[in-house]
Amino acid sequence: MNDFLKSITSKLNELTSKGTKATASNAPIVYCTKCGKANQKTSNFCAYCGAKLFLPEESKPVNTTPAKPKITPKIPITPEELDYQTALHRYLTTRHISAPSKYDYRNYFETEFKCILNGIPSHSITFSDEKRSRNKQIMLSPNYLTLRSNTNIGKLKDFISIDVETTGLSTGGGDIIEVSAIKWRDFEPVSIFSTYCKPRKPIPSEATEVNHITDAMVETAPTFKEIAGDLENFIEGLPLVAHNAPFDLKFLYVCGMSSIETCDAYDTLSLSRNIVRDYDGDKLENYKLETVCNEVCIFFDNAHDSAADCLAAGLLFLELIKIKKSTDNVSILLY
Repeated sequence: MNDFLKSITSKLNELTSKGTKATASNAPIVYCTKCGKANQKTSNFCAYCGAKLFLPEESKPVNTTPAKPKITPKIPITPEELDYQTALHRYLTTRHISAPSKYDYRNYFETEFKCILNGIPSHSITFSDEKRSRNKQIMLSPNYLTLRSNTNIGKLKDFISIDVETTGLSTGGGDIIEVSAIKWRDFEPVSIFSTYCKPRKPIPSEATEVNHITDAMVETAPTFKEIAGDLENFIEGLPLVAHNAPFDLKFLYVCGMSSIETCDAYDTLSLSRNIVRDYDGDKLENYKLETVCNEVCIFFDNAHDSAADCLAAGLLFLELIKIKKSTDNVSILLY
């Protein structure tokens, strides 16, 4: 037996001296915990005493594959989980840039928007048969106001956001086929005036492609002149807020609302161009209502619906005020 062990030892020494695969670099060794002899790391038992060999802890293979992060799937929120006051409170008291983490954020914002729109009390429209002629002369520019850090809150807290959908871009031959106005008191929407209007001529297909309003939808609607007087009463001389206000106000003026010519107005399009930037501080690709709203997390899926655009313009106005006033809570500006 001793002769056998000697022959094995001699063979190992011979292989080591010749630099074969048994070298330390090519065949790492492990020492027997019983007799202390060196063995090839690939051996399971000591070649000298037959004891079981154990790899040292540091030589055990380490799993270097990074663990996959656990992703919790986002869930949609149902309208029943939100109420009007909760949804509105978030708009008034936060910068409105994040949704609760468990929800899909876009779905949450869209549901929140719908919740507010559906919760605003509707104004009961009064029709009138008064004679009201279209204005042909060019409207003088209304008093467009800007936003500054020192702007008087009294000029901001009460306003009317307004939007019109039309049969075309030209005021000369175009008609209003939908109009919506939301009255805001102390930054909160308190009433909505919204109706389709029957135009003088059939709606061009190009207009329908944009606003999705068809002749069938306005067939039984009042004409604009029948509701213009009640709309003027609803506005009560308050400042008007609209996105691309010159377009909306010129159409209202041409269609017979002469009072528009002397109103105060805020144009959220021009205001956004001066105030809103992306997260890198650069200007946006464009300043369409939907683009700017998306930048400040006001998401809605029915653009060019007059009531939706009207609410979006009003909520955007609140966000612009927060930025200029350096606050997350517009309500505290009232005190």
